[in-house]
Amino acid sequence: SSGNGERAWTPGKPASVAGYIHELRKRGTRISAILDDRTGRIEVTFFDEVFQQYRDLIAKDALVVVEGSLRFDEFSDGWRLAARRGEELDRLREQQAQRLLRAWPRGA
Repeated sequence: SSGNGERAWTPGKPASVAGYIHELRKRGTRISAILDDRTGRIEVTFFDEVFQQYRDLIAKDALVVVEGSLRFDEFSDGWRLAARRGEELDRLREQQAQRLLRAWPRGA
């Protein structure tokens, strides 16, 4: 901290989180979602451009995987993810299962 009341902004680290959307709030040009994985909760921010791209996916109680930039927010004293991509958890499981099946050795 520089002591003048301004917080230093640090770029986040790439991360993926999975869980269900517990709560949704609109804050100006962004949507704030609380993601819950039954062990904890994290706030995920969808800026308008990203929200419009995934608007069919982002709904209360939806099971999702969100990729983005993770950083600690001193103001809220918690971790926050700025979303870049989203995927339905069941669809992602399906894709991963198909990839595993295709990679399975034949005639073992």
